[in-house]
Amino acid sequence: MPTQAVLNTVSSIPSTPTASILDASAITTIINNLNTLYSSAFTQFLTIFGLLFAIVGLVVPYIAARYQAKSLKAEKETLENKINEEIAIAKKEIRNELLEDINSKIKEAENTSITRMEEKFKALHKKYLCTKAATFFLQARSQLDKKNYSGALTDFSLSVRAYVEGEDEANAQRALRNIIEYCLPNINKEDNFDEKEIEEEIKLLTDFLESKEININNRYANDVILINKAYKEAKKTKNKKDDA
Repeated sequence: MPTQAVLNTVSSIPSTPTASILDASAITTIINNLNTLYSSAFTQFLTIFGLLFAIVGLVVPYIAARYQAKSLKAEKETLENKINEEIAIAKKEIRNELLEDINSKIKEAENTSITRMEEKFKALHKKYLCTKAATFFLQARSQLDKKNYSGALTDFSLSVRAYVEGEDEANAQRALRNIIEYCLPNINKEDNFDEKEIEEEIKLLTDFLESKEININNRYANDVILINKAYKEAKKTKNKKDDA
């Protein structure tokens, strides 16, 4: 070792008074040994520093790379979680919108179907009423032919009511004309003329024609007046006949 060489050189210097001043060769040797010592130490320092630098140069990038990888992984997971969450929300919103749209379409279809069924039922009911009215009308005409005026009055009254409910205004007016022009003026010709029964039938008919649901804009007001007038005339004729 350089340190040991320096010690050996120093110990070899004579300890006599004459050696108080070191000769030039001894000093040179010491300096050289010191230079060798420091040079060797510096070389070792550089070697160690180089090793440390190399280690740092390898370890630090590795650590940085690992940290960056972990950081990227964490960011990726966070991003994926956020994307999955947004996708789930979007799916839920789309599903809710679809369900609302489907329910709306179903409800609309149901309402449309119900409306159509109601319209068909009303149409069938009207057809039934008009068929019923036509049957009573034919029966009434048959009774007229037989000069059974009270029976014809009852059938024509039923026919009027069925035609009005079936919204067949034209045929309802035909039946009313038969009551006013043929039944009531001739009803007193019957031998078994039942005044109470006829009055009840006329009341049923006039009450029906004067009801709010039927007598819209007083469209049957004149018919009611004519019916009552015709019946009064029939009663007068009957009374004169009875008096005679």
